Amino acid sequence: MVFFRDCYKDLDTEFTNSFDNFPRAAIAMFVLSTTENYPFVMYPAMDAYPISAVLFFVSYLMIVFYLVLSLFQAALYSEWRRELEHQLLKNRVQVSEFLSNLQRIKRLLT
Repeated sequence: MVFFRDCYKDLDTEFTNSFDNFPRAAIAMFVLSTTENYPFVMYPAMDAYPISAVLFFVSYLMIVFYLVLSLFQAALYSEWRRELEHQLLKNRVQVSEFLSNLQRIKRLLT
């Protein structure tokens, strides 16, 4: 946060002074992780510190994409799997009830 503070002093975008304090830096990094306006977040730092900025922002994006996104997908898959098992159990109960009703009808007819 302190390293890139001077790069964002006099911008004419919404990211002016975006690394002055932690909440604004967190918002800027969240915007970077959504890849919506990442040039406005990344390019001022790249103009001042090209190698350091590239290493920092690319490593941040890799961590966010491969770690956080994987955790989100795992949670989503886990919930989907639980719902699928619930539906299978419900269908199994319905089939067994249908078969027992069918046997009762069969006994009544004989």
